[in-house]
Amino acid sequence: MAKKAVKPKTAAKAKPKARGDAARVALPQRYVPEVDLATLEDYPGNPKMHDAALMDESVATNGFYGAILVQSSTNRIIAGHGRREALQRKGVTVGPVLYVDCDDETAKRIVLADNRLPFLGGFDNKALATWLDEIQTDTGSLEGTGFTPFDLDFLRAEAGGEPMGGGSGSGREIDVGGMSFDHRCPKCGFEFDEEG
Repeated sequence: MAKKAVKPKTAAKAKPKARGDAARVALPQRYVPEVDLATLEDYPGNPKMHDAALMDESVATNGFYGAILVQSSTNRIIAGHGRREALQRKGVTVGPVLYVDCDDETAKRIVLADNRLPFLGGFDNKALATWLDEIQTDTGSLEGTGFTPFDLDFLRAEAGGEPMGGGSGSGREIDVGGMSFDHRCPKCGFEFDEEG
């Protein structure tokens, strides 16, 4: 009697076990505490610019924190370009890197989102003014925050408080025809110079 061929059972694809939300959406990542900064590549065509003096001030005042985010497959920086440059200007040759496994399209989106989304989130201006006031009072300076006394004056005036640092707070408009300014807000277009 001939034996019948038995067709092997196909294994059902295992469903992934339910894990926490972060585990389902997190990109594969690997942290390396000391990487030669010179081996990291800038992301080609990255449109983000940095204020070198403010980056240097932040690192000098607050220290370096976090890690530089790098696309694993290309060794390109996708977040932390300015902070890497600030370290290099201080003569630091190694720094912490978080390598992320992602494709080129995702890397490009991260470059944009990491810089744009915090800006779009804005601030609770009253709470921001309170924090800046506290820092100014406690340390005598806003150094390392990225904010200036001019910013604090503006926030106080907006909240109905008294401006400091000689600001008039009058809110009166002046004719600025023919004048040029050092800075322009990309959100509202307001142009201004910092007080020296």
